[in-house]
Amino acid sequence: MKFQNNLFFLLLVVFLSNGCNSPNEKSSPEIQAEPTSSDLAAQEDDPLTAVKTSIENRLNAYYADLSAEKIAVEKYYAPTVEKFFKQSRLSRAQIATSLENGFKAVENRTLSVDSPSLQVSQKGANFVAIFSGKVAYVRSATKESISESFRNQVTFNSDLQIIGYESLAATQNTQTPQIRTKQDKKISKPNSSTDRELFASRLGDFLQAWEGGNATKLSSFIDPQRGFYFINRPGAIDAVDHGKSFEEVFKKAYTPYTAQMLKDASCEPQFEELPKFDCDGFSKNGCFVVQTNSYNRASVIMKSLTNSKIGRFSQQMDTEVSQAEQRVGYQVLITDKAISMGWGKIDNEWYLLFLDIATYDCSA
Repeated sequence: MKFQNNLFFLLLVVFLSNGCNSPNEKSSPEIQAEPTSSDLAAQEDDPLTAVKTSIENRLNAYYADLSAEKIAVEKYYAPTVEKFFKQSRLSRAQIATSLENGFKAVENRTLSVDSPSLQVSQKGANFVAIFSGKVAYVRSATKESISESFRNQVTFNSDLQIIGYESLAATQNTQTPQIRTKQDKKISKPNSSTDRELFASRLGDFLQAWEGGNATKLSSFIDPQRGFYFINRPGAIDAVDHGKSFEEVFKKAYTPYTAQMLKDASCEPQFEELPKFDCDGFSKNGCFVVQTNSYNRASVIMKSLTNSKIGRFSQQMDTEVSQAEQRVGYQVLITDKAISMGWGKIDNEWYLLFLDIATYDCSA
């Protein structure tokens, strides 16, 4: 009996010393600190962490395949891509054609993503990735080495297929040298204040029609016999097209945005040196006019396309483009629309010979 009493007393002491906690509970639990703002932010971002990692891996794989020129579009792109640079609603086949054309224009291309710059956000059921990167390549036509820094925005659907691919900025570290064309001495060039005044008046009339985006009125500034040349970027590379009117150009399937670019464009011409440019912007803004006798933008593009076997031009077109370039006496640059124009004098009248919406386009 005495042994039982002692055992009961011992158990009672142990029970009282431990309190009423269960065997699995701590006798003196630690006081948890309040979560910091950094902790809360990390918790809020946590749902996208896995998605961000998947997108980063997918981008690295995409650019590795792009560098190796072995892109399988069905692996990365949705059946319909809502936005590809400035083009809308392209099929996988159209994306593949654009990429293949790019492969022909360059050699030894290497691309890389700056992983720390990657930002991912959710927009509805889709995910938007914004990131920086670098690309280096050699132009097939000129064998010139080029390096660029870029900032892109890629939109993925819920299956992480690309439905949008846009360039936000690009800076090229090497410039392509211009190819000079032989000047025809018989072609009229601006050589007096009267020429300048006549051109300024003609340009003013053109810009009035321009501001309204009226294709019919704009076409009255096109030489009806020779037409004009339209330099654009329907995909990854520049192209040269020819037309006799603005209506004709606007009907092209790959230039639906051109008409919109003409609307609400204002210009107060300033006869001074053109501004310097990189993909961060122009060194000065406005509408600038400069005399020139060495315009050759279209010839450079056509030569590059021909050498890389992307495009094929007849001898007649080569000759006509060269003649049109030699006629250019004034170049006009409107910075807010990033549009350049080449004007030439034919039979004592100034006509628009070149409309260029690609030279200052940083999509790549």
